[in-house]
Amino acid sequence: LGVRVAKLEKGADAVKITGQIRMRYQDHDDKYVGGDKADLRTRLWVTGQINDDWTYTGMLESTQNISDNAGNDTVELNRAYLNGKLGGMDVQVGRWDEVTASGAVYDTWLDGIKVAYGKDVKVFALAGKGADSYTGLDINCESNDRVYIVGAETKVGPVDVFANWFRAEGVLATVDQEVYDIGLGMDVAKDLRLTFEYMWGDKNYVKKYAGVDGVSKDGYIVGLNYKGADASVPGTYGVHAFYYDQPVNAFISPTFDLTNFAAQGGYEGWSAGVDYTLAKNIQLCVNYYDTEAKVGPAEDQAIFSELYFFF
Repeated sequence: LGVRVAKLEKGADAVKITGQIRMRYQDHDDKYVGGDKADLRTRLWVTGQINDDWTYTGMLESTQNISDNAGNDTVELNRAYLNGKLGGMDVQVGRWDEVTASGAVYDTWLDGIKVAYGKDVKVFALAGKGADSYTGLDINCESNDRVYIVGAETKVGPVDVFANWFRAEGVLATVDQEVYDIGLGMDVAKDLRLTFEYMWGDKNYVKKYAGVDGVSKDGYIVGLNYKGADASVPGTYGVHAFYYDQPVNAFISPTFDLTNFAAQGGYEGWSAGVDYTLAKNIQLCVNYYDTEAKVGPAEDQAIFSELYFFF
């Protein structure tokens, strides 16, 4: 701490502090998920220059649950990592939120190291351990569980292409899971982008549920995005829609707010939403999700309304 304070005194640009405040309300179908929820999340990012090649990033996060009086508010250091170059490779090490490709297979915290190389064709490899706050399939994930990811991305004409391999060891306290993931994206008209992602797992983890045969090992997501909201430009907006068919065998911890019904074989359904910049650095995001479990009767219809303030 003394070193960082000293650098602050030497130059105003040595350390930069930015932030984000999010007010969110979730309106869920009460039958299977249970109850509406509201929270206020505050994030403070601290970035600093170590030398010409290396930087430091830290992020403090406070989440205040305003749906109850249970005293379950939190304040945590959820990001603390270094970025730099080593032997021509880009290196990231520490704790961060890893969003691989679209995040459909993996988007969650981890502690680890990631190296990437290349420009026109970029390849990367990651090794880490799961954070205690794992979600999705890793219902019982602990900090000694291991995660490995290898991937590549490039552009073929007008099409962006990526391919990834994931391995998570110790998920659900007993099994090792591997998932393969490929995807593409392209502009099909002015301001209109089509994306497709296909993923498949190496094993069938849910062979039976309530006497019903298990789910498949492969899934997919199709998406359309029109324009996009820029938080710094008032009046800009984006509209998007997705269809999902994701068995639990084909994801580890997906990024989406939709209910993924990991314990019921995964999920299928659709979503639609809009993002709109109300004023500079103030953005409204509204998304509707309609998903149902792969096996069993569980389903959820939810509206997520989020108001963001950036500073």
